[in-house]
Amino acid sequence: LRVWAAALKPSDGEVVVGGIGPVAVLAMFCVSVLCVCWYTSAHRMWSAASRMLRTCLFAALRENAPLPHHIAFIMDGNRRWARKQGEPDSSGHPRGSDKLICALQWCHEAGIAAVTVYAFSIENFKRPSQEVRSIMDLAELKFAHMLQNSDVVHEYEFRVRVLGDMKLLDPKLRAVMSDAMLATQHYKKHTLNICFAYTARHEMARAVLRSVRQKRAQNCVEALSASLTTEKSDMQRDICEGDIDRHLMTGPSYPDVIVRTSGEPRLSD
Repeated sequence: LRVWAAALKPSDGEVVVGGIGPVAVLAMFCVSVLCVCWYTSAHRMWSAASRMLRTCLFAALRENAPLPHHIAFIMDGNRRWARKQGEPDSSGHPRGSDKLICALQWCHEAGIAAVTVYAFSIENFKRPSQEVRSIMDLAELKFAHMLQNSDVVHEYEFRVRVLGDMKLLDPKLRAVMSDAMLATQHYKKHTLNICFAYTARHEMARAVLRSVRQKRAQNCVEALSASLTTEKSDMQRDICEGDIDRHLMTGPSYPDVIVRTSGEPRLSD
């Protein structure tokens, strides 16, 4: 553009702007507008083409094999990605959150009914306080954005459920999480489980404790009822698999496929 502007030198008597004539300024402006329009159109065309390609691919998959009903993502590798880019560890978490939005779009297009995201483990509280604070601030921002009708959870009708020990979180974050769940509770098409301040051991211990309490209360009621009548009591003191199942936060739908985004071939708690 500078070469072009130099070629369009102002003639005698023309008003110049910064040493460049008005014709050159107009030309540069027009070229800039064209570049922006071209980039925007190309981006939209590519997005539309990629969406059409995914739609055809998912349709072909559905005809030849059943797609999973429930997919889970272990959000891992954000810090390693940031280090490879020469950036602070905390800078990787927003990029991972943005990529999750794309994954939700793909799951919607594929007809996946339930998505579980393992976002923040109880063990993650052991990380440096500055990194934990940045994750909490990011979570508060994202949940607050879910309250807007323009968010992806409203566009694709995801019912949001937060699973974990919310007592470990700041009151402000707990409040915005509750608001997001309340704002999406009427959606029936998809479910988005966000595991935050969560570990599997904590969930299992919680389910066992609640099962014991429920069974104890049930047996006390049955024993009292039997003492007031002549009928023989048929108390069931054993806790079965169904009792645990009813008290799991992640139930009754379990993931068919688990994806660890970092590529690590292992599970986490």
